[in-house]
Parts: sequence; structure tokens; C-alpha cells
Amino acid sequence: MGFAELPAELQIEILSYLERPDLKAARAVSRSFRDNTSPSLFKSTVACPRYQALGAMQKISLHSVYQIYVKTIIFDGSVYDGDLANNEQRYLIQADECAEINTGFRWEKHTRYKRYQQLFREQEDMRTGGVLFAEISRALEWMVNVSSLVYSPGPRNIPIERKTMKDILPRGIGGARGMGVESYDSFIKSNQHGIHYVIGAIYASQYTGIHEFRVETVHSGHENRGTEFTIFVFDFPDPMHLEAGRFFFRQLHKLKLNMSLQLAGTARNTAINPPPILGGPPGFQHANPIHQINFAPGAGQAFSAAQLVNFASLLREAKNLRELSFHLAHWRPSANLMYGHLISPNQAIFPHLGLSGTWTKLRSLSLGGIYGTEKDFVSFIRRHKDTLKEVEFKYCSLTSGLWASVVDEILENTSIFPFTLNKVNETIIGDAEFHTLVAEEQDRWQYVGKLSLNAVGLRYFVS
Repeated sequence: MGFAELPAELQIEILSYLERPDLKAARAVSRSFRDNTSPSLFKSTVACPRYQALGAMQKISLHSVYQIYVKTIIFDGSVYDGDLANNEQRYLIQADECAEINTGFRWEKHTRYKRYQQLFREQEDMRTGGVLFAEISRALEWMVNVSSLVYSPGPRNIPIERKTMKDILPRGIGGARGMGVESYDSFIKSNQHGIHYVIGAIYASQYTGIHEFRVETVHSGHENRGTEFTIFVFDFPDPMHLEAGRFFFRQLHKLKLNMSLQLAGTARNTAINPPPILGGPPGFQHANPIHQINFAPGAGQAFSAAQLVNFASLLREAKNLRELSFHLAHWRPSANLMYGHLISPNQAIFPHLGLSGTWTKLRSLSLGGIYGTEKDFVSFIRRHKDTLKEVEFKYCSLTSGLWASVVDEILENTSIFPFTLNKVNETIIGDAEFHTLVAEEQDRWQYVGKLSLNAVGLRYFVS
């Protein structure tokens, strides 16, 4: 039996394994191939404050067939930087760091800068003028099968944008250097608040079908710039933002959150290679230490733990969670460097993240980069022992107690399997603090292990 003779359902399943370029090529083979590649080709659409990308989403949402195939809205969080758009010299200096665009005559570079500037202005007009909010609200009226929202640090360019963007600085390069309170507040609104318009549109539409929210990580290397999802996303200008967030989180069954606690815009941008952090994952890129941030005097007064309070409130609102993967980016071997700019480093951040709550349907848990006490982790396991099936702790740090006690709790009082520890540590090693140890010693005191089954099906821990 030839492929063309297979049932349509089977063809759709097989074709779903193809990459997008191959799917587009297959559409040209025959009418049936065109129809059977459509579910995979239009299963997701990109939303962002860019006219060409938003126009493409609008066309899909208005198409009588394609609109029903969309399951995922991907919000491209990468943005054009206002500081670069308003200062040609800074733009050109930054562009010289990118090998793929640092060629050409001066007039060519100026033309590229003007194009970047224009795209920034369009971005801000769409964001502040309500275009992004209105278009997403309208699209949700037609794309009735959307069930997940993805935050992508980007940049995610759709094919029609390639010519426009091929020789300008990628979105997400730039930063908040030397800013005062007012300037930094404006930067945060442009850099971090874009996702507010998506969630606001979901709330305004009272759309209850989105059950999964996934936040992707920023990858290192020149191919992946982008705008990292930080705690400043939860900086809400007014109570309606919090109410919209509660509505959105209330519908979630799956939450995969990769979030940075660093001050937004202060990480070294990816045009320059940052040094590896002591004890961090291989190849992991980390933000600058807080004391190296070059803000203008008084800017530090703008930062508080209010964003933590808002986030914790939303996480506790997600009562229907079945799967929770929550990883803090840029793990550091010192609580002070990790979150000392938000709360006292003498406190564990675990309860401040809303993790003292209870989710009665939770089956899968993965935590990463989180400082807590033995009691915090053990209590969480005990509250969820009747539902939890699999657990992972990665680059987590105990400010008091022992990981051995956490392992014993899982082994003796639950039926959890699988269970994994990946590079976890205790902050006090004998008479020394973990962060004062040299790299080799830190590595030796980071624990790795997992549960295995013996011949009769009994669980045991292997380190």
C-alpha cells in the first residue's frame, strides 16, 4: 500500500514528524497532502508586537479551516531595545560585536540602524496603542482550540520577516545600564510587560481553554539572543493585571516555568561571551553579580519584593496543576548573589515563591535553582505524597538540614518513582560555607543520584 492510499488520520500522524520546511514542500505534492499537512503546519502561531507577524496570526485566525488547527500561541518576548534605537553610536558599537552584520560601508550601517529604529517605534506603538491586545482578543474568538501558551525569549522570526531583519541587530540584544528609576521603569514596561497583553486578552475574552503555560529558556550562542522571562514580568501596574493573572493561572494544568530573579536587562548580552559561573551547569550563562550593575544613584530604590508576592499569589491560584516544573535561572552558589536584592539572603526563598501551597492534583514536580530548608522540601513531599508520581530536584540548595533526609522521606513514606537529584547541595559543609569552597570542592559536595528498582521491584537510592 502506497503512502497516498493510507487513511487520512494516519497520513496526518506520519506527516506531523516532518520539520516545517518539509511540511511546506509536501503541501505541493497533491491536494490531499496539502490538507493532511495543515494540522501540523498550523498547530501553533506567533503573537508579538510586530506588524508582519501579527498579520500572519490574523490571517490564520480568520481562515475557516486553519483556525481550528491552532493549539498553541507562542509569544515572542524578544524586543527591540529603546536605548539602541535612540542612540546610533551605541547601536553601531553593539552591531560590531556581531560578526554576521558588522560588514558594509558606513551608509549601509546607518540604513540598517534607521530600519531598527523604525521597527522599535512600530513595536512600541503596537504595545501602547492597544493593537497587540485587540488582535489577540479577536483571534481567540476564532481559534477556539488553543490549549497552551508559550513564552519564547526569541527571537522568533516568521519567514516573511527574514528579509527585513537579516542584517540588523537581533531583538533581545541590549540592556539597562546607567538608568535612573524613571528610565528603568520604562525599560521594564517595554522589555518585560509584553506578555501582559496576551494574558489580558485571555482574561478580557474570558477564554478558559488554555491549560498549559510554558516559559522557554534563553540559550547561549549567537543563534539565540532574546528577552529573558524574569520576576519583573510580575510587576503589575494596577490590580486588574493581578486579576487577569489569577484568571489565567486558575485554568492551568501544566506549568513549565524557567524564570530569572536577576534585575531585567542587567545580564551580559549574548554578543559578548560572559565567563562561566563557579559551580554552574556546563556552558550555562549567568547574569552579572548585583554589585556590578551600573545604575544611576537612587535607581536601586525602585526594586522590592513586590514581584515575588505577586508571583506567589498566582502560583497558589493554580489549584488544578497536574505538572509543575519550576526552575530559577542563573543558579549561584551564594544566596546573596542569587536573590539578596529581593529578600534577605539569611532567608530561604522557597516559601516566598508560593511553594508552601498545596495542589491536590499534582502528579509531577521538577524544581531547579531554589534555596530552601530540609523542612521546606520534606513538607512539600508530605503534602503531596498521595498524588505525586515523579520528582526531580536540580541545582537546589538546602540552607539547613540534609538531602539524605529528603531522600529518606521519599523512599520510606511515598511511592514516588522516578526520583532524581541533580547537582544539589547544602550551603553549610562542616564549618565552611559552600560558596567559599573552590570549584573542585563545590563539585564534590554537589549530590547526584536517583531511585532504582531491585529484582523484586523494591526502590533503592543510587548515588
